[in-house]
Amino acid sequence: MHAREHERKPVPCTRARSSVADATSVRNAAAVRKTESPKAHSVGHNRQLLNLIGYAIMVNSLALLEASQRAGPMLAA
Repeated sequence: MHAREHERKPVPCTRARSSVADATSVRNAAAVRKTESPKAHSVGHNRQLLNLIGYAIMVNSLALLEASQRAGPMLAA
């Protein structure tokens, strides 16, 4: 080891955040949330669920059509 490595002092930590800074960041975060465009999460969820149900109905309908065409007139009747 070099002699200079022993001479190095640790860098002091930056000062701790005060409660005023914490309160300010909380207020700023709340203000940002209020100013963003309103997002209705349930609308997106409902839309996604409807999309999934529609896709499932389409796939099942195509599977039934294909099965009836392969089986012949017995299943189609």
